[in-house]
Amino acid sequence: MREIKKIDPISFANIEAIIMAIVGFVVGLLYSAGLTMSGNMLMINPAIAIIGLPILYAITGWISTAIFCVIYNLLASGIGGVKIELK
Repeated sequence: MREIKKIDPISFANIEAIIMAIVGFVVGLLYSAGLTMSGNMLMINPAIAIIGLPILYAITGWISTAIFCVIYNLLASGIGGVKIELK
């Protein structure tokens, strides 16, 4: 068994931001399709949803992941990290 003793917050947050931007884009597409089909475009412009949601998801994903990594590093140094088995 190997132990994850430390996670680099910046590199992990960068990967998470990319993943969350993709998720945000898909959510933006679905949200825009729903707005367009319902004819209710008063709340938000569909183009803003397609552009804005990926940016919002990426930023919030980056910040939350960086905070998680810092907390994990503090806890792992005190009580031990997650144990994984590698082949």
